[in-house]
Amino acid sequence: LLLFKDITVQLDLQTRFNALIKTQRSTLDNLHEAVAVFGSDGRLKLHNSAFARVWDLPAELLKDTPDYDDVVEACVPLFHDAEIWEAIKVHITDPSAAARQATTGEMRRSDGSLLTYITNPLPDGNTLIAFADVTATRRVESALRDRAEAFEAADRLKTEFVRNVS
Repeated sequence: LLLFKDITVQLDLQTRFNALIKTQRSTLDNLHEAVAVFGSDGRLKLHNSAFARVWDLPAELLKDTPDYDDVVEACVPLFHDAEIWEAIKVHITDPSAAARQATTGEMRRSDGSLLTYITNPLPDGNTLIAFADVTATRRVESALRDRAEAFEAADRLKTEFVRNVS
């Protein structure tokens, strides 16, 4: 007795699924922002290469779904504010509606860089955390603000000079 089964549909679905996973991974890895997804159990489920680069994390640490506390311990040399790390952890692990809200904040790191972060709850109970380096942007904003203040001061001096000459 021989039985034949057509598994073309299953193979097609598996191929599509694998292609989708590869596309998602490639998309995440090409983002400029550092992205990490933590499960409600506090374990790292997904991250991109920018996350490891921004926080200078070794690949072996991120390999086997490490716990949030282990990841934070490796990040502490660059940013040591325990209150902010604990607040982010609450957004990851606390299932209450109050904790499952999107939040944003800033981190001034020991290397002088400035990061903004956002925590965003995902529908499946996981939490996405994204970090963006805004150091250069803030420097440009500061330079433009200083330049505008200098122009205003020069305009005041010019107006005062013309008033005194008159």
